[in-house]
Amino acid sequence: VYVLSSVLSVILLALSLGYFFGGRLSDRFPHPLPLYYIIAFGGLSIVFLYYVATFAFSAPQYYLSLFVGPIVYSLLLFFIPAFLLGMDSPYVIKLISQDTDPETSGTYVGTTFFWSTVGSICGSLAAGFWLIPSFGVLETILYTGLTLVALGLGTPLALRSTGDLSVRNSAYITLCAAVLTTTVMLVYLGEIQRTPVEGTLLSYS
Repeated sequence: VYVLSSVLSVILLALSLGYFFGGRLSDRFPHPLPLYYIIAFGGLSIVFLYYVATFAFSAPQYYLSLFVGPIVYSLLLFFIPAFLLGMDSPYVIKLISQDTDPETSGTYVGTTFFWSTVGSICGSLAAGFWLIPSFGVLETILYTGLTLVALGLGTPLALRSTGDLSVRNSAYITLCAAVLTTTVMLVYLGEIQRTPVEGTLLSYS
């Protein structure tokens, strides 16, 4: 109960701050490239999380109490990635609002949140029912971070090569890059697939 409450609270706090500062940043830099850099830094923070989690799993856990431990580990593991990735939503909405009719902006915003939520559901199901049982918690964290880094760094290069930084072209190239990087990572994971790993991300005894 303590772990679940701590993880949810930290992620919600990080997302709320990410929404706030992401909105401000999008007003200051209303073009697509900073969005991809945020995604790349979010991926790097998840890769860093992999090494932090590796240390956390091997370090003695009896130094922290049952009440303090879950909060500290949740802040250490989840705050920065959730904060950076939380900045994406207001940024995407800002970019979309620039190229849409104000009379239909509500439709585009609703569609953005719809697909964002669908992606979250698919990611949760894939992680719980396939990725973690098949490859392990740490490997899933690592390759998720690497996928975001590849997406965040590769997409701006593709955009610059086309010379078209419009929102529509950015969305198309982002979709293609996401499919490509995800496919490459899944193929690589399939080659190193190992036996299911027992245990959870955070455990206290």
